[in-house]
Amino acid sequence: MKIKILFLALVLSFTNSVQAQPILIEQLEIGGPEVRNTGGYSGIYYEDTFYFMAAQSGLIGMNSNNFGTREAKQVESFVCRSYSDPNCSKADEIIYHALLDECTSSNQINCIQGVVAIKADGTEVIGKKTQNYPEKSDFTFTGDPKLGIPDGGLPSLWTFDGISHQGGDKFLLFIKFSKNNYNNAQTNPEKLTGGIFPASIATNRFEGPFKIKPGKADALGHSWYMDGPGGKCLSSGGEGDCAIGWPHPENIKYRLEIRTSINVSAFMHGRITDPLISIKNTGSTKVISIQASPVKVPVIYAWKKNSELPEALNAYLNTGNNWVGGAYQYNDGSGTREGVALLRGFENYSQQSFDEYLLWLPAINDKSTGSKSLWVFRTLSNNESNLDNVGKCFSSNQELLGFVSTNAGVYISAPPTFNTKTQTLDYKVASPHLDENGNENIGSYNLVLRSDRARCLYGFTNAPISATVSVLSSGGGNQTITTTVNEKNGWLYLSANGFTYSSPVIKVKLNQAKNQKYSISCVKGQVTKKVTGTKPKCPAGYKLKSS
Repeated sequence: MKIKILFLALVLSFTNSVQAQPILIEQLEIGGPEVRNTGGYSGIYYEDTFYFMAAQSGLIGMNSNNFGTREAKQVESFVCRSYSDPNCSKADEIIYHALLDECTSSNQINCIQGVVAIKADGTEVIGKKTQNYPEKSDFTFTGDPKLGIPDGGLPSLWTFDGISHQGGDKFLLFIKFSKNNYNNAQTNPEKLTGGIFPASIATNRFEGPFKIKPGKADALGHSWYMDGPGGKCLSSGGEGDCAIGWPHPENIKYRLEIRTSINVSAFMHGRITDPLISIKNTGSTKVISIQASPVKVPVIYAWKKNSELPEALNAYLNTGNNWVGGAYQYNDGSGTREGVALLRGFENYSQQSFDEYLLWLPAINDKSTGSKSLWVFRTLSNNESNLDNVGKCFSSNQELLGFVSTNAGVYISAPPTFNTKTQTLDYKVASPHLDENGNENIGSYNLVLRSDRARCLYGFTNAPISATVSVLSSGGGNQTITTTVNEKNGWLYLSANGFTYSSPVIKVKLNQAKNQKYSISCVKGQVTKKVTGTKPKCPAGYKLKSS
């Protein structure tokens, strides 16, 4: 028998052609046992696309006892079309996803200012929005700027003249602010998430976008349960239509600009490579610009009898409730692992998820099932940032301080840990050692830091700094890698490329020559004065000339 597992835009390279081409696979048939009435099997499907997006906007007001506790008892909940609706403005708690629309006027805020595709020769092609997708929704809503609640809009389809992908020329944009923690004192969003997805429109693929309409919850209390399009679709267009994903075109970068009045949390992470970041403040609003290339990320899938799994993995899954966190294919009600067929999926970017991923690698012979090309990013919520590991220099949550991106199959999303013993910023990544064709998976890693915060961390002056980047393999040896370090417009950019997996640790150490002299320019009216020294300062009445 064969079981069918849904895959979204899984990019696989097949070797039965002279030149293998990445193609879209919606369903991958995996040889294995019949599991509809048999327990004792465990599997994993690990790829994180859906963690980066939500198909629709939605604002929910909830009234409940003992929010955030195990004893919480839900009383009622409502879907609101505006925060001014008393069902939300007077609710005990609100949660929401607010997708951003295109900016259509100069004074509009919390919107997509623009997106540009950049060809290999540097030619920039301005993106053109063709439509929202879907074109309307019962879940869009009006927020409240005074409370930091953005309006909830719709996903949008864009094109770039002369640029296409394997499925056509459409690109679906999801940019959203989210609040999904239970903190009734907070109304502003905790996360910013975004992505650019090559897409095409398929018909007769999905019966309808949602089960629950605005208003009071159903008998089960599920007003927030939105029955989205599932693994086959990026977004539903209604009437059975949906957008399906495709690989990104080769040698194309994107630059996305977001205009917002909302403070972005301290760190971002994502599936992009060679990012360039800029933030331009204009009064009470700012424009966040992210320019980067897509990156191909390994995907893993496994399905095995429990008796065939590595001993360490079985021991982990047998501990506590670790085995109950996936999607059941079968459950006989016995409450044991041998009574279920369980497919585990992507959970989060925590240390626990990272450790489980490593335990699964021997079960798949340390080899990827395939890869996906992605261009997605996400900010960390305050509780994820764990800034105590980095120190007081990164304690602010009122501005973007850094960005980490990698093509690793799994990583820990918190900022790099500052190792006080080695004076290095350490970061953990992991992937199968081999790709689906048996070749080595080659790693990439980018770290972007605010220059002033990096100098604070090391106690450096404003003099130029250098850095060394090393990769410590899981066996303990150092790998030979290609690294680049540069500083531009107040940001420090570091990258490491060419290393191999399974689970190396990337170590970044900043350096600055002692007693090095350098010069600054100071201005007073029309007079410019040059000052040179180890710690040069402008004379009284002069100001440092901005670069």
